[in-house]
Amino acid sequence: GLEARAAVLRQEVGIPDPKNVAATEQKVEENWKMKEIQLVAHTAFAEFSSLQYMYMYQGPCRAPLMH
Repeated sequence: GLEARAAVLRQEVGIPDPKNVAATEQKVEENWKMKEIQLVAHTAFAEFSSLQYMYMYQGPCRAPLMH
């Protein structure tokens, strides 16, 4: 019926069902925390990798950029 279709559409678009908004909000918050942690980790890893890359290809004799 229409209600089921609406529920499917809501899920597809990511709009929570009013009946479980509270649960969804907590999930979203947890997801955000996870994404944030992943982003920070990814960024840190990328920076570390590029530093390592520069170090490797400039050689230890070149003065480091960070003092």
